[in-house]
Amino acid sequence: MTSKEIKIKSVLSVYRERDPLYGFRYVAEPYIGCSNSCLYCQASPKDETEKDIVQIRLNAAEVLSRQLVKRPREIVGVGRYCDPYMPLEKHYLITNNILQVLAVQGFPVHIITKSTLVQRDYQLFQEIGQKTMATITFEFAATTLELAKRLEPNSASPIKRLKAIHNLTSKGINCGIALNPVLPFIGDYQRGIKQLILAAKESGASYVLATPLVMKEKQAQKYFAFLEENHPGLLQPYRVLYGRSSNVPYWYWEPINEMIKSLAHEQGMIYEAPSWFELQEKQLTLF
Repeated sequence: MTSKEIKIKSVLSVYRERDPLYGFRYVAEPYIGCSNSCLYCQASPKDETEKDIVQIRLNAAEVLSRQLVKRPREIVGVGRYCDPYMPLEKHYLITNNILQVLAVQGFPVHIITKSTLVQRDYQLFQEIGQKTMATITFEFAATTLELAKRLEPNSASPIKRLKAIHNLTSKGINCGIALNPVLPFIGDYQRGIKQLILAAKESGASYVLATPLVMKEKQAQKYFAFLEENHPGLLQPYRVLYGRSSNVPYWYWEPINEMIKSLAHEQGMIYEAPSWFELQEKQLTLF
């Protein structure tokens, strides 16, 4: 995958409704595209010619600083459509610069990543957390190391992600995990999910999130090729499950959703994204 540097006029996206999984309304992405090359990834550029190119938003922090000036204070999500700590971040520091803006302007942040590089910025997370809220969600799709190598070839191993959670939470930084996506008939078994939740809890994670695999047309071709090579017996069950839709039916997801929720609660972990507004309310009750 190649990369190119760009200058942008806008970096802040504002949702009408909160993100159904991560709970934020603001998103500020340091990059367009991602070098993790996860086979199930649903994030793709609007321009098909740019699909194998990571665009580096050189002036993202400067633009964000201007765009936040008159905005109500809300959680800013970073990493919804790219990994903000992909290897390019070591050199460009775009995510680091965005965090500095959020720290200065007093906005809470929610980072989503599969990278251990996120540990580099722990002092910024501590600073933001003291003013508002800083939380980091590590995504997992595979419940075994072998499957992770096939599905997420350029991401840190699940073991390294869990170690990063331990290191960050030991520094007082709130972390959790997202089963994103839960892969039907591959990553939806109770035993594997329970082991992952237990490992996350032992590492210091405080919450669990989960969402099923979405099969959009562009990504479906790549994912079905993976199934054909590794799990040919699942091709027909997948076709039946999704039919003509890109989403799983309610009857499939609801019992799995309840199972994950129950496993999380058994470990004393919340099954929802951390809310800065709830944190504010709790703090107000102390005075």
